[in-house]
Amino acid sequence: MGLAHHGWEYRAGTRTLPHLLSESGWYTALFGMQHETSYPPKLGFDEFDVSNSYCEYVVEQATGWLTDPPSQPFLLTAGFFETHRPYPRERYEPADAFGVTVPDYLPDTPDIRQDLAEFYGAISVADAAVGRLLDTLAQTGLDRTTWVVFMTDHGPALPARSPRSMTQARGSR
Repeated sequence: MGLAHHGWEYRAGTRTLPHLLSESGWYTALFGMQHETSYPPKLGFDEFDVSNSYCEYVVEQATGWLTDPPSQPFLLTAGFFETHRPYPRERYEPADAFGVTVPDYLPDTPDIRQDLAEFYGAISVADAAVGRLLDTLAQTGLDRTTWVVFMTDHGPALPARSPRSMTQARGSR
């Protein structure tokens, strides 16, 4: 599977969505995390800032950008670190470990419950950040002409009926 931090890179000449959109007159920008390359300029974004992927910084950059967007159609990608381990307590308040639902393909153990609680706590922070982005779209009027698309790089970093974790279909839906 690879990903940038495992040394994986696109083949030479690969054109990404930002490349294709830019060629069609769109302006493309990336703030925050991406897993595709160790060399962000290869992705084809007109503008990017990958210096910090925590949602507070990403939302600050993206909302500032959205208050003065380009006049042409645009693609803005906001990549959050939040749903990736570790989930430090000083950043994320875990959900109640006793209240989480453990998927049927995982053992119901205290460690699994705690891991899920920490994951859900991080998701709550990311969810609030997405809310701030949506609020900015509404405040600027961009919500009337903008599609919001949620994408993920993979599913939860948990086994999916296999020790291979994310290589199974459940881990990549």
